[in-house]
Amino acid sequence: MLTNSKINELVEETRAYLEKRIELLKLSFIEESSENFGAIMSAFIIAGVAMIFLIFLNFFIAVSLGTLWDSLALGYAAVTGFYFIALLVLIIFRKSFLKEPLQNSLIKKIFKHHGKGK
Repeated sequence: MLTNSKINELVEETRAYLEKRIELLKLSFIEESSENFGAIMSAFIIAGVAMIFLIFLNFFIAVSLGTLWDSLALGYAAVTGFYFIALLVLIIFRKSFLKEPLQNSLIKKIFKHHGKGK
C-alpha cells in the first residue's frame, strides 16, 4: 500500500520530471529558432550581395552591348527586354517554377527538423 511519504515522493519526482521536460523544450525551441534566424539572416545577406553583383553585371552587359552596337539605348533596351521576357515566363509558370518547389523545400525542412527532435 502507498503511504503518504511514497505519494509525496512520487509527486516530487513527477514535478521534477515535468520541470526538466519543460526546460528541455525551452532549450530545444531556443536552439531551433536561433538556427532558423541564422539561416534567414545569412540568406538575406547572400541575396543582398548577389543583387548588388547582378545590378553591376547588368550595367556592364548593357554598356558593353551598347558599345558593340554603337547605341547605349539599344544595349539597355536589350537587357530590359531580357528581364521582361524572364518576368513573363515567371508569371506564366510561377506555380511549377516557384510555388511548388518552395512548398516542397519547406515541407522537407519541417519534417527533417521534426524527425531530428525524436
